[in-house]
Amino acid sequence: MIRVRIIRARGSTPREEGAEMMVGRDTVTGTIGGGQLEYLAIDRARMMLAKGETQARMDVPLGPDIGQCCGGRVELALDRARATVPVPGPAILIFGAGHVGRALARALLPLVGADLWFTGEPAAQGTPERQRQDALALLAEWDGNMSEHLPEPLIYSAWMAQLQARLVQDELGPLTDSLTRLRPAFIDAVFRNTGGAGVWCDVVQSAPMESCATIARQALDAAILDLSGRFGGDVASWRWGDVHEARHEHPALGRMPGLRWVVSLIQSTSGGDFTLARATSAGGAGDRGTTPGTDGLAAPGRWAQVTGAGYRGVYDLADPDSSVFVISTGQSGHPLSRHYDDLSELWRRGEYVGMSLDPDLARAGATGVTTLLPTTQ
Repeated sequence: MIRVRIIRARGSTPREEGAEMMVGRDTVTGTIGGGQLEYLAIDRARMMLAKGETQARMDVPLGPDIGQCCGGRVELALDRARATVPVPGPAILIFGAGHVGRALARALLPLVGADLWFTGEPAAQGTPERQRQDALALLAEWDGNMSEHLPEPLIYSAWMAQLQARLVQDELGPLTDSLTRLRPAFIDAVFRNTGGAGVWCDVVQSAPMESCATIARQALDAAILDLSGRFGGDVASWRWGDVHEARHEHPALGRMPGLRWVVSLIQSTSGGDFTLARATSAGGAGDRGTTPGTDGLAAPGRWAQVTGAGYRGVYDLADPDSSVFVISTGQSGHPLSRHYDDLSELWRRGEYVGMSLDPDLARAGATGVTTLLPTTQ
């Protein structure tokens, strides 16, 4: 198998840095965005398999030369995969969007936490045991809503990230950090022991036979320890929006020290990788300056929102004046303009602005009129 990974994306590209796919002689798993870019990458990966090559790089401009006019540029790293995570007969079939994020959480949590749910006396306040009890109590009542204001999405995401890493760490070693996406079907197969997949719970290097319940408890404790170090010991005070943030960088000034904190818009957002308002996370990208995919699912910046709909519109063809839209920043690209971020809060909350095709209504609601004139030669 050849792993194809986007290591740098500039301008308008179909997928973000860190997106990857696995290419075999007759199979392809995952995607880097489709189109001619993906076709060229698959062709190069299969050429590597035929020639026995282990590494390659591609620098692809997404323009008319390849017939894919996104306008950006993508750099790809291709390397031979030494191991993959098999997913035998998954009991979870992921399709569609909308309620899928909630359904995944409600399907996985009863399996993973089957032997962990708290039923006894509360432990002493401030102890790891009490934190675990509080976290499990919250998850037991959670409906799967990935709201930025809730602690449950953060606890769930951190737990599943630690769990997946522990399941494969002993087999894959350093390759574990390259698994930058949660594989719910894999976790489901392991905890249902589908096709004997339960053996992934045992740490092969240790003498005892670890159970899936043991690995699940260790993963939850590790997640709570990590989150406590970052957000304090009160489990109920944690918020998904503290880590799930969308960053809108100014194209010219957004990477300049000092100025970037003034001109860049950073917003906490709801949603996640499997929700209708798709808010895909970084998938292992660490804090600014690190390479996506090198820190694994538990990286500090792993849950930052890196893709999503910057423009949302609902068009009523029967009544065009009832159409609505919103963009993620503002009407102006000038940082000193009062319109620089005037729509960002609406976008974050999932709200919209009315759109009318009636010129008189547009003028009535306008704050001014800008007239563009051609320059004279």
